Amino acid sequence: MSSADPEDCNRCDFLDRPILGVDTDTLDPGACRIIRDLSLLFEISQTLETSLDLQEVIRPALKKMAATMGLQRGTVTIVNRDTAEITVDQSADPEGDGDLCARAFQPLLAKAVESGEPLVVRDVTRNEYFPEHGVKRRSKNEDGTVISFLCVPIRTGQESIGTLSVERFTRPGDTFEHDLRMLTIISTVIAQAVSVRRSALERITALHRENERLQEQIRNHFKPANMVGSSSAMQTVYNHIEQVASSNTTVLIRGESGVGKELVAHALHKGSPRSL
Repeated sequence: MSSADPEDCNRCDFLDRPILGVDTDTLDPGACRIIRDLSLLFEISQTLETSLDLQEVIRPALKKMAATMGLQRGTVTIVNRDTAEITVDQSADPEGDGDLCARAFQPLLAKAVESGEPLVVRDVTRNEYFPEHGVKRRSKNEDGTVISFLCVPIRTGQESIGTLSVERFTRPGDTFEHDLRMLTIISTVIAQAVSVRRSALERITALHRENERLQEQIRNHFKPANMVGSSSAMQTVYNHIEQVASSNTTVLIRGESGVGKELVAHALHKGSPRSL
């Protein structure tokens, strides 16, 4: 968990290779940590740019993190703006219980969002929020390693909009500085992606509302007082009446008995200059 040694970086042959496009899955285990970190950040950035749907890109990004950083589970949660609830946006978990674990750790996630500070639980088997989580895996840790929980807030400006949390095996004496630093950087990238998508969604919503307002304005622009109905067929009739009422021309109104030909004739007269 110690920081990268500059001498190791100088000896690393990956410094002679282009960073862009490096697949972290194929990096040599002895590759310089800095190169691996930069490659991971580049891959995550590329992944987040592939779609405006966060749920399509977060899971692949988490899987890249798990493969490169040796994580057991990764979860991204986003705060619902309307309800202020923390909901699981996406999780990557080989055992398939990522959503369950995220809900169990909800108080810790809420604490990270509220404080805006990273949060670390060195041993989840000793954590009060999820005792069964540790019991489930206690038999796997006979060698002294424990499962640790790390969580950083996802922030845009001064607002915490969610969390990025991971679980990993740690050995006695391991520290978390590097992991927290990487998670904080990655959370910044995710925050930018969330912000862009929220802005796009807000613009789309505003355009939909404006379109509905204009459609309503068009529907109510001309409607004869002696006629009722707001269906598309009736709106077509109103539009025709408005178009010909102001013109000095003869209008032939056709239709079966009882369909309202007299109402149309009256509306044409009321809308024409002759009624003035």
